[in-house]
Amino acid sequence: MDAIAGEHGYHTWSSGFLKIFKYIEENRLFCLNTLNSLARSHLDSYLYNVTNHLVMEVVEEVSVGMQVDEADQRFLANFYALAFVGLIVRWMQDGMKERPENIVDKLGELADGHFERALQRYEQKACTSKVSSHQR
Repeated sequence: MDAIAGEHGYHTWSSGFLKIFKYIEENRLFCLNTLNSLARSHLDSYLYNVTNHLVMEVVEEVSVGMQVDEADQRFLANFYALAFVGLIVRWMQDGMKERPENIVDKLGELADGHFERALQRYEQKACTSKVSSHQR
Protein backbone atom coordinates (compact mmCIF):
# COMPACT_ATOMS: atom_id res chain seq x y z
CA MET A 1 0.00 0.00 0.00
CA ASP A 2 2.88 2.35 -0.62
CA ALA A 3 0.58 3.84 -3.25
CA ILE A 4 -1.19 5.94 -0.62
CA ALA A 5 2.00 7.77 0.32
CA GLY A 6 1.30 11.44 -0.05
CA GLU A 7 -2.45 10.92 0.33
CA HIS A 8 -2.61 11.47 4.08
CA GLY A 9 -3.63 15.11 4.27
CA TYR A 10 -7.04 16.50 5.07
CA HIS A 11 -7.73 17.36 1.45
CA THR A 12 -6.32 14.13 0.00
CA TRP A 13 -7.40 11.42 2.46
CA SER A 14 -10.26 10.37 0.18
CA SER A 15 -7.77 9.70 -2.63
CA GLY A 16 -5.77 7.47 -0.31
CA PHE A 17 -8.90 5.65 0.79
CA LEU A 18 -9.97 5.17 -2.84
CA LYS A 19 -6.55 3.65 -3.57
CA ILE A 20 -7.18 1.06 -0.84
CA PHE A 21 -10.46 0.09 -2.52
CA LYS A 22 -8.82 -0.01 -5.95
CA TYR A 23 -6.00 -2.21 -4.64
CA ILE A 24 -8.56 -4.65 -3.30
CA GLU A 25 -10.46 -4.63 -6.60
CA GLU A 26 -7.27 -5.25 -8.58
CA ASN A 27 -6.30 -8.09 -6.23
CA ARG A 28 -9.85 -9.35 -5.79
CA LEU A 29 -9.21 -13.09 -5.68
CA PHE A 30 -6.29 -12.84 -3.27
CA CYS A 31 -8.12 -10.42 -0.96
CA LEU A 32 -11.36 -12.43 -0.93
CA ASN A 33 -9.46 -15.65 -0.26
CA THR A 34 -7.65 -13.93 2.60
CA LEU A 35 -10.92 -12.53 3.95
CA ASN A 36 -12.47 -16.00 3.97
CA SER A 37 -9.46 -17.85 5.35
CA LEU A 38 -7.67 -18.33 8.63
CA ALA A 39 -5.48 -15.39 7.61
CA ARG A 40 -8.44 -13.00 8.07
CA SER A 41 -6.78 -11.43 11.11
CA HIS A 42 -3.78 -10.51 8.93
CA LEU A 43 -6.04 -8.75 6.44
CA ASP A 44 -7.91 -6.93 9.22
CA SER A 45 -4.64 -5.89 10.83
CA TYR A 46 -3.15 -4.72 7.55
CA LEU A 47 -6.22 -2.71 6.57
CA TYR A 48 -6.39 -1.19 10.06
CA ASN A 49 -2.71 -0.18 10.04
CA VAL A 50 -2.91 1.42 6.58
CA THR A 51 -6.18 3.19 7.34
CA ASN A 52 -5.21 4.30 10.83
CA HIS A 53 -1.99 5.83 9.50
CA LEU A 54 -3.94 7.71 6.84
CA VAL A 55 -6.54 8.98 9.35
CA MET A 56 -3.92 9.89 11.97
CA GLU A 57 -2.18 12.11 9.42
CA VAL A 58 -5.49 13.91 8.83
CA VAL A 59 -6.11 14.31 12.57
CA GLU A 60 -2.61 15.68 13.12
CA GLU A 61 -3.01 18.14 10.24
CA VAL A 62 -6.41 19.38 11.40
CA SER A 63 -5.28 19.73 15.02
CA VAL A 64 -2.28 21.96 14.24
CA GLY A 65 -2.49 24.97 16.54
CA MET A 66 -5.04 23.28 18.79
CA GLN A 67 -4.48 22.16 22.35
CA VAL A 68 -5.69 18.57 21.91
CA ASP A 69 -4.32 15.74 23.99
CA GLU A 70 -2.44 13.13 21.95
CA ALA A 71 -4.58 10.36 23.47
CA ASP A 72 -7.71 12.12 22.19
CA GLN A 73 -6.16 12.41 18.73
CA ARG A 74 -5.35 8.69 18.74
CA PHE A 75 -8.88 7.86 19.93
CA LEU A 76 -10.43 9.84 17.08
CA ALA A 77 -8.12 8.24 14.50
CA ASN A 78 -8.82 4.77 15.94
CA PHE A 79 -12.59 5.34 15.76
CA TYR A 80 -12.52 6.39 12.11
CA ALA A 81 -10.00 3.70 11.13
CA LEU A 82 -12.20 0.98 12.63
CA ALA A 83 -15.27 2.42 10.90
CA PHE A 84 -13.45 2.63 7.56
CA VAL A 85 -12.10 -0.92 7.85
CA GLY A 86 -15.59 -2.13 8.70
CA LEU A 87 -16.88 -0.48 5.50
CA ILE A 88 -14.13 -2.08 3.44
CA VAL A 89 -14.75 -5.55 4.88
CA ARG A 90 -18.53 -5.27 4.44
CA TRP A 91 -17.98 -4.10 0.84
CA MET A 92 -15.81 -7.16 0.22
CA GLN A 93 -18.31 -9.53 1.86
CA ASP A 94 -21.11 -8.05 -0.25
CA GLY A 95 -19.21 -8.93 -3.43
CA MET A 96 -17.60 -5.53 -4.12
CA LYS A 97 -20.65 -4.46 -6.14
CA GLU A 98 -20.74 -0.80 -5.20
CA ARG A 99 -18.25 1.42 -6.99
CA PRO A 100 -15.48 2.54 -4.60
CA GLU A 101 -15.88 6.12 -5.85
CA ASN A 102 -19.48 6.12 -4.57
CA ILE A 103 -18.42 4.86 -1.15
CA VAL A 104 -15.60 7.40 -0.88
CA ASP A 105 -17.95 10.21 -1.96
CA LYS A 106 -20.43 9.20 0.75
CA LEU A 107 -17.61 9.06 3.28
CA GLY A 108 -16.48 12.52 2.25
CA GLU A 109 -19.96 13.91 2.81
CA LEU A 110 -20.22 12.16 6.16
CA ALA A 111 -16.77 13.11 7.43
CA ASP A 112 -16.76 16.70 6.15
CA GLY A 113 -16.18 18.86 9.21
CA HIS A 114 -16.38 15.99 11.70
CA PHE A 115 -12.66 15.92 12.39
CA GLU A 116 -12.59 19.65 13.14
CA ARG A 117 -15.67 19.56 15.36
CA ALA A 118 -14.47 16.54 17.32
CA LEU A 119 -11.03 18.07 17.83
CA GLN A 120 -12.59 21.38 18.89
CA ARG A 121 -14.68 19.55 21.50
CA TYR A 122 -11.58 17.72 22.76
CA GLU A 123 -9.75 21.04 22.95
CA GLN A 124 -12.64 22.65 24.83
CA LYS A 125 -12.72 19.70 27.25
CA ALA A 126 -8.98 20.08 27.88
CA CYS A 127 -9.33 23.83 28.51
CA THR A 128 -12.27 23.27 30.86
CA SER A 129 -10.30 20.63 32.77
CA LYS A 130 -7.32 22.98 33.14
CA VAL A 131 -9.52 25.81 34.43
CA SER A 132 -11.26 23.47 36.90
CA SER A 133 -7.97 22.12 38.23
CA HIS A 134 -6.57 25.66 38.68
CA GLN A 135 -9.64 26.75 40.67
CA ARG A 136 -9.16 24.03 43.28
